[in-house]
Amino acid sequence: MADDAQLQALREQVALANRLLHHYGLGAYQGHVSARVPDSDLVLIRATPSVSLERVQIDLVNWPGLVTRGIDTHFAARTDAGPGQLSASWDATYTLEYRTKALMLEGTDLTLYSQRDAAGYLNFAHPIAVPLPRWKSRWSASYDWGNQILSNYVSYISSYEDQGADIRPIIDPFLTWDISFLWRFPTSGLDLTLYALNLTGEIPPWVNVEQAYDGFTHDPKGRRLKMSLTYRFGG
Repeated sequence: MADDAQLQALREQVALANRLLHHYGLGAYQGHVSARVPDSDLVLIRATPSVSLERVQIDLVNWPGLVTRGIDTHFAARTDAGPGQLSASWDATYTLEYRTKALMLEGTDLTLYSQRDAAGYLNFAHPIAVPLPRWKSRWSASYDWGNQILSNYVSYISSYEDQGADIRPIIDPFLTWDISFLWRFPTSGLDLTLYALNLTGEIPPWVNVEQAYDGFTHDPKGRRLKMSLTYRFGG
C-alpha cells in the first residue's frame, strides 16, 4: 500500500494530467486520466465535464474537522464638509489559518488526504476548501449633499498561490473601482441612480484552470454601466 507522501504525489499527478488534457483540447468525449493506487483496489480519478453527461454520482464524506482563524476589521467615520457630509468606511478580513484535518480510511491507518492549511492557496484539487486569498478588503467614500449622493468603492483581493502550477504559480492581486451617483427628486417620488462597476475595466488575473480565471474569487465581466429609476408611491 502506498504511504501518505506517495498517495498525495499520485493525486497531484492525476490532477495535473487532467488539466493538461483540457488545456490542449483533448478532454472531449468524456476523456480523463485516472490512476490506481499501488497494491490496492483504490482508483484516483478526476472526471471531466461533457455535453453528453447523463448521470452524476456524488460521494459525501463527513470531514473530520477544520480549524479557522482570522482577523476582521471595520472602520466608519462621518464628518460635515461644506454643504454636505463626507463619510468613509473600511471593511477587511485576513485569513490566518484554514486547516483541514487529515481524512483517514475508516478502520485502517491509510491517510486518504493529509492535514493541510488551505489559507493563501487556490486549492484546485482540495476536496472541501474553496480558493482562499488571505486578504480581502473594501474601502468606500461618499459625499451627501442636498438630494445627491456620490459614492466610491474600492475592492482589493490579495495574491495567492496555485500549488499545482509550474507556470505562473502566483495568482496576481485584483483591485476594482466602483462608483455610483444618486439623485433624488422628492416632489415626484423619483430616485435616479447611475452606476459604473469596475470603472477601469480590470481583467481578472490568469489562473491555470479551464476558464483561465478563478470564478470563486474574481468577477470577469469587466466595465459595466447601469442606470436605475425608483418611484415611491405617495411621493
